[in-house]
Amino acid sequence: MQALIAAEKADDKMNDVRETFRTTTTMVDYRANVREASRLEAARRNALNNLTISMHEVNDLEAKPKYQETLRYLRKREFHLALDRV
Repeated sequence: MQALIAAEKADDKMNDVRETFRTTTTMVDYRANVREASRLEAARRNALNNLTISMHEVNDLEAKPKYQETLRYLRKREFHLALDRV
């Protein structure tokens, strides 16, 4: 469960960094432009790295038989709860 939460947070962070990069205004000073671009690129690389790690953790989790068994149980339980409501 923690892997799924971490993956969601990493995805949100990546989206935030992308949006910041898109909405950054162009500066007149070249040095300030380079510093800002470097900072944004470092943030983008870090967010992408965290997202990649989280995706691998989720994929590893989904490949485990215990996860598949639990998922089947939850789906079956949700189905039976829905039947009980009808």
